[in-house]
Amino acid sequence: MKYFHAFLTFLFALFAYFQWNDPDGIRWILIYGFVAVIMALTFYKVQVRGFIIIGIAGYTMGILYLLPDFIVWIDSGMPSIAGEMKAGSPFIEVIREFLGLVLCLLALTYLFFFDRSRKRKMER
Repeated sequence: MKYFHAFLTFLFALFAYFQWNDPDGIRWILIYGFVAVIMALTFYKVQVRGFIIIGIAGYTMGILYLLPDFIVWIDSGMPSIAGEMKAGSPFIEVIREFLGLVLCLLALTYLFFFDRSRKRKMER
């Protein structure tokens, strides 16, 4: 599992790196960078449970904020989000942001339960 944490650290660091050309890049660098740092710290077995909980709460709030737009996208027949930003494709940015937050939430939720199971093994 330790190497899985290293892989996720690298992956989220890459996500953060590729945000430089985005108009709101600093925000997304911080969003992905937070997960990368948490993953790196867990790789080195630093206890960050409080930060994991804060991250889960923050990403959940972001997802809930974008959820109405996500539902509208689904109701619209889920048009492609793979293209460039155009006036005719208003969903691209919102759906990409929603899915990015979901990835962050999944990673931190994994850590929350992984750390819990590791702690139980240590107590035995």
